[in-house]
Amino acid sequence: MHNLLHKFGDAARSFSFRRYGNVALNLIERRLRVTRPWSYPLLLDIVLTKACNLNCTFCISSTVETSRWLDFHRYERIARRLFPYARNVSFCSGGEPLLYSHVRDALRLANRHRVKTLMVSNGMLLEDEVCRWMTADQSLRNYYLSFDGSTRETVERIRRGASFDRIVENVTNLHRHKTDARVALPRLGIRYSVMKQNVAELPGVCKLAKSMGASSVVVSFVNFANEMDVQDSLYREQDLAAEVFAETRARAAEHGITVELPPLPRDDGDPRRCVEPWRFVQIDTDGTVRFCYRAWVQTMGRFDEGFGRVWRGEQYANVRATLDGQSPYFPYCQFCSECRGTNNEAAHDQRLHAAAYSFDRAEPQLEFNNRGEENRLAFKARRQELAAELPEQPPAVDEPLEEELPVR
Repeated sequence: MHNLLHKFGDAARSFSFRRYGNVALNLIERRLRVTRPWSYPLLLDIVLTKACNLNCTFCISSTVETSRWLDFHRYERIARRLFPYARNVSFCSGGEPLLYSHVRDALRLANRHRVKTLMVSNGMLLEDEVCRWMTADQSLRNYYLSFDGSTRETVERIRRGASFDRIVENVTNLHRHKTDARVALPRLGIRYSVMKQNVAELPGVCKLAKSMGASSVVVSFVNFANEMDVQDSLYREQDLAAEVFAETRARAAEHGITVELPPLPRDDGDPRRCVEPWRFVQIDTDGTVRFCYRAWVQTMGRFDEGFGRVWRGEQYANVRATLDGQSPYFPYCQFCSECRGTNNEAAHDQRLHAAAYSFDRAEPQLEFNNRGEENRLAFKARRQELAAELPEQPPAVDEPLEEELPVR
């Protein structure tokens, strides 16, 4: 009953005739596979920054040459154009969203448009001041901690630069602020990227989540890339995964935690109809548009060119028109778990078909970059931007690259 009341409250707060008219039209158009839809995307992922304060072992980043920090005026234009039609906006890609100096303003603006918000964060910057304004503003609906273990050794090995104790203390403090203020938001959860090296600790995360005040754990397989060791994939360890997943469900029930586990590959090999090119869009810091999380390096155009022109343009139409066929315009669609399920190795190791992540054309695309290099470039770009805004106070040349920017 309590969850039903929360869901009813969410629906009531986000209701508008324009939004739900768009939801209905979007449902019809994606079922009919309309190639140039009149509806707008329902799910938005806005990349606030390419910078991160950690250097996780399995993390990759796509290089953006023009901007590694989203200009807030561009964010305002995105909000005016798309938020009235969308159901959800997420801040979970690129880098650590709490490094973005206008993150509070970004959430407030989304809240004014009555769109549901979600943030995925590593928890290191969730300091007391941030907990206070999150609790006071009630503009963030869901806060997910990206956390990949239940012990200090595992978490700090995978998330290089992290402090297990500090993260647990920070999230627990946010829950304490919520309890003291008697507010429901943000709801707390954990996102867990599961691999062979940390799968044994998955059941223990349920108890840890409960102790921190989190109510859910969402688990996903890792798509291995770059120099990551594909032998760490659970694609080849499905019996082990099945055993641990069963124990995790039991521990989740014991602690009153909701757990979402991916289907085992052997149980997930049926073709399905992907709907991402109709309902989802990601907009990067430089305004480039992507139609899918799997389209890591492929851009569809730029928001500033006119979103409708991109959304209903030739490339989007080609992707939608060929999505269900044998030769999709975006080649990776023939391997992707959204179309084929997880029972194919290419859904776990992107290096098997690296060329399939781009359209078959000569135009330049974004390249993968390791997280350490992307951080260096992002903080360098940010210092240059700050120097241009405040030329009388240029940043020192020897300023540490890992300096944490203020959160407003």
